[in-house]
Amino acid sequence: RIEMVWKQMKYYWRDFQVMTADKIEQWVERVSNQFGKEYMFTF
Repeated sequence: RIEMVWKQMKYYWRDFQVMTADKIEQWVERVSNQFGKEYMFTF
């Protein structure tokens, strides 16, 4: 479910720093591209 992926992104995979909108967009794109390789979770 998308809510579970978002929670994982928000609380576990994100570097806790202030990001501009452009940086957030780049980060979300990176996670999307690397999901299942670098970014994983199990149910």
